[in-house]
Amino acid sequence: MAGIDGRMIKSKKVGGFSDQVDEIPDVPANGGRRASFNASQIQEVVEHDGEEDEMPDSSNVPELSLNPKQNQLRTDLEMWVMDEIPELYGVGDSEELDESLQEDEQCMKITELILLEEQSDQENFLKAWLKDPPDEDDLDNFIDQVMAKVSRIQELGKKKKPARKK
Repeated sequence: MAGIDGRMIKSKKVGGFSDQVDEIPDVPANGGRRASFNASQIQEVVEHDGEEDEMPDSSNVPELSLNPKQNQLRTDLEMWVMDEIPELYGVGDSEELDESLQEDEQCMKITELILLEEQSDQENFLKAWLKDPPDEDDLDNFIDQVMAKVSRIQELGKKKKPARKK
């Protein structure tokens, strides 16, 4: 069967179950050429209204080297803190709090906290971060729980496997 431009067109049944025949041309619809772009066209796509996309600054993100169990406990701690901090300040959601207490910062602070080895440093760090809570007793209780969880994460990293005897 010949198409509009005189080229041969193959006939094919749809899924092999229909009497209706689809016509499929031998050549691609774009004449066999690949799409091409020049650098300025690509740059226009990358830039939106003259502003380049802003990437988060990863240079100030501390790096942790945790084993899978430590990582699980860290994730559990992050989730727990996300629930507890709004409660500590008497709000429904962390979005209602100062930016330093919102979820992204919470994760960053937990990472920094895990890196601190001394309990006194951890406690001072938490007190400096969690400023002016409505109830100091609730804050003290929260800090104790966080420090216990962080201590557990750190303990799991200190265990060394005994050397095998040959």
